[in-house]
Amino acid sequence: MKEDFLRYNNDLKRIITTVIIIVMLPFVFGTIGFMIAKGIDLKDAFLLTIETLSFLGERKEAGASFVIQVLLLVVGLVAVWTALAEIVSFIVEGKFSNYFREARQMNNLKKLKYHVIICGGGRIGERVAEGLLKKRKKFVVIEKDSSVASFLEKKNYLVILADALHEDVLEEAGIKRASVLVSVLAETEKNVLVVLTAREINPDVYIYARSDSAEYTRKLRKAGANQVVVPEISSAEEIIRSI
Repeated sequence: MKEDFLRYNNDLKRIITTVIIIVMLPFVFGTIGFMIAKGIDLKDAFLLTIETLSFLGERKEAGASFVIQVLLLVVGLVAVWTALAEIVSFIVEGKFSNYFREARQMNNLKKLKYHVIICGGGRIGERVAEGLLKKRKKFVVIEKDSSVASFLEKKNYLVILADALHEDVLEEAGIKRASVLVSVLAETEKNVLVVLTAREINPDVYIYARSDSAEYTRKLRKAGANQVVVPEISSAEEIIRSI
């Protein structure tokens, strides 16, 4: 999310810079042109350029000054259309809306405190998110699969499209301010790494982790998980209780 925001921010800065340069070009061209053609000072040349571009001037120039007027109008027209094309392109490509969406999400992330971080937006992660939503608990989901992340975003969940294994991603999710971390990645060995990293950053966070074997359950507890869940065993026990 942070990388996307920075990319959109750079694109926006580039568009603004490009538009400013394009808009300024006719004024620079006209001012310098009139100064040379008419032998007038900077102020008068700039005012004459404004009159020409705004069609406010009633006087018609002759000779070299007339050529400057015509070229100035052409340059001005091209500049306006080029600037509009840059702006429209930025909006049509969705970068404009994406910029503000990412900015809003970044702001929402910064406001999170005593929240839950869900690492993995698969079936288990989604169910956890649904339960937290019903309990009105604040949470953020970290998911590296773009299609899964998009699906969760359509549910209005706060989602970070990134790999939870990276320390900076956990920090972006507010691990230092979080009260609970739920690591339910499909690969248990990755859950071990997430738990180790999270515990190192925030010794006080309560950690739930998913495991697929007794061996990894021990490793997860040793890594710092407070509670380890083995879905397969839990499902089997539930079936046994119902028989």
